[in-house]
Amino acid sequence: MKNFLKKISVLTTICISITSNSFIFAESNEEIYLKEEKVIIESLESNMSYAPHTGNVNLDYLYQMIQHHKCALDMAKNLLNNGGENEEVLQIAKNIIKNQTISIASMENLMKNLIENLTQDKAREEKYLKEYEKIVKVMMCGFENLKPTGNVDQDFLQSMIVHHQGAIDIVNSIIKYTENDEIKKIAQEELKNQQLEIDNMKKIFDSIK
Repeated sequence: MKNFLKKISVLTTICISITSNSFIFAESNEEIYLKEEKVIIESLESNMSYAPHTGNVNLDYLYQMIQHHKCALDMAKNLLNNGGENEEVLQIAKNIIKNQTISIASMENLMKNLIENLTQDKAREEKYLKEYEKIVKVMMCGFENLKPTGNVDQDFLQSMIVHHQGAIDIVNSIIKYTENDEIKKIAQEELKNQQLEIDNMKKIFDSIK
């Protein structure tokens, strides 16, 4: 009987120890969110840095922005999967998924037309890509300089603001180099929408306590 009770006591101690350690080492929603975001941002840097150089600035831009938009989708899904609580932030994430999916489809259709009627201007492309590479570096530095806020919603907003500002800078660059009316239209709409979203996200960020 004594041996039996002793075994029960030992097992109980082990269980308590395991349970306690589980609480100690359990990751918070923010930690899980930030780990996933790190993977997403690293993928963005790779995909944008190695986007094809086609000899045509319009086609280059579409390849680049599709990767940029896909990152926004992943960032929004990460927020929805890992702890967003603010209703306005949740709606922003849902809107991003909806709008960027539509935008990607539109860009992919335009890409098909450009590929079928491909023209090249290497000199123009070289000038555009020099600006583009600088913009990507600035954007990635912006991500690296962000600090955890202690709040998943605010983490998401500050990252998305950096992401959107990168889009604005790329759009401003392509507007200087493109002569394609469809690209100009897409770029102008992108410029307007991204800035409105940045302004809204900044207001919501400041309102979260």
